[in-house]
Formats: sequence, structure tokens, C-alpha cells
Amino acid sequence: MAKKMKKQTATPKTQDHLEVPDYEALTTIEEIDELLLDHKESLVRKDKIEYQIKETKRETNKDLNEQLKELKEEREHEMGVIDALMDRKKQILASVGIATVGVPAPH
Repeated sequence: MAKKMKKQTATPKTQDHLEVPDYEALTTIEEIDELLLDHKESLVRKDKIEYQIKETKRETNKDLNEQLKELKEEREHEMGVIDALMDRKKQILASVGIATVGVPAPH
């Protein structure tokens, strides 16, 4: 049995792809029951997809947050090493009597 559907009038960007039954064209309980079943099954499928997407998003965000945390720790380590090297350079320069004015700051 062919489904009697028509385009829903909605905003083109968000809902242009959605169709609704032509309710007036439905004349039997069987037609209505068939459409009800189709839409309920579709809803269940979409609920499952939504759950999967949210779960994937949660896992992805968790992984990205962990990567950002590790990167921050690595950056802080690099800055500490640079500071220590600059201090050591100043000590060596001071021990040989060279002023540290003009020693470039780390970037």
C-alpha cells in the first residue's frame, strides 16, 4: 500500500526534509495503524541514534579534555625548563663578568 504523504510546510533550513501524512486522505484504521507503526519504529531508531551520538560525543570530549590536560602539563614543563636554562645562563654570564642586560626573554 502506498503511503499518502505530503511535504510539511516548515522552515526550509531545518525541517524541509520532514513529511507529515495527509490526514484527510487517511480513510481506514489500517492505514492509520500502518503509519502509526512506521512512525513509532522510526522514533525508536532515532532515539537509538541519538543515544549513540551523545555517547560518542561524551567519549570524544573526554578524550579531548585528557589531551588538553596533557598538553598543558607539557607546556608548563617546557616553560619551567626554559626558565631554569635562562637562570643558568645568567649565572654563567655573571661569573665571567658579563652583564645580563639584553638577554632575550624566552618566547
